[in-house]
Amino acid sequence: MTEENEKKKKYLIQFRHKSMAVKRLEEQIEDLRKEKMYPSAVISDMPRGAGNQKDMSDYMAALDNLISRLVKAKYNRIKAYTEIQEKIDMLPDDIEQDVLYQKYIKGYSFERIADSLGYSWRQTIRIHGNALAHLEI
Repeated sequence: MTEENEKKKKYLIQFRHKSMAVKRLEEQIEDLRKEKMYPSAVISDMPRGAGNQKDMSDYMAALDNLISRLVKAKYNRIKAYTEIQEKIDMLPDDIEQDVLYQKYIKGYSFERIADSLGYSWRQTIRIHGNALAHLEI
């Protein structure tokens, strides 16, 4: 049973991993844009040529690549969310649904889940175990 529950946890946690991937890409895009808007000052007595055109095309290519990856990552996150939510919604017990939703979609700790539901930490852990046992993936 424990091995099966570990597989289920791994399946459920994929949404949070995909969300983190989206966040990383958004941060990379923001960093790239900041870098282009506020480049570090280079002091040199060397003449500057038409290298600025190449710099801009490299920047645009890098930005376009990151944006394409972001769109794909967001699609994968939505797909994972939809699949996981459908599996959670199939559970017959609303409390079990709430625990799995808050744990794996919202990323809440067991303490926070217990507090929001008005249960003890131990009871929340038990409900989580029952929910995993009832979950079909």
